Amino acid sequence: MLVTNEIGLALSVAIYALVLLYLLHSLALLLLPRWNPGLFHEVTVSIPLWLQRVAGVVSILFMATMLSQISLFAIELLLFWAAIGLIFYAWSRRVANRGTAGGIEHAEESKLA
Repeated sequence: MLVTNEIGLALSVAIYALVLLYLLHSLALLLLPRWNPGLFHEVTVSIPLWLQRVAGVVSILFMATMLSQISLFAIELLLFWAAIGLIFYAWSRRVANRGTAGGIEHAEESKLA
């Protein structure tokens, strides 16, 4: 995109990706008390629950409104780069799990020997 002088499209995709992340954070704000009550009770900021829910819903509405203005090409680019990111994430998790499991197995064997 930089080579073809479409810097505006690159910035647009980056902004929409951030808006999508904000939408997901707002959704997490609404779902946290139900999905992870232990973590929710560790929150130290004393904002009333009703205010948190109102803020989450308003934020989701605004973010969804902003995302409704995205072009089809920008959506395709977002999906493409999200797929690349998921591939890297899955690969890194696989490598990390393989290294951890091997280390534990070898540690147990050396203690028994």
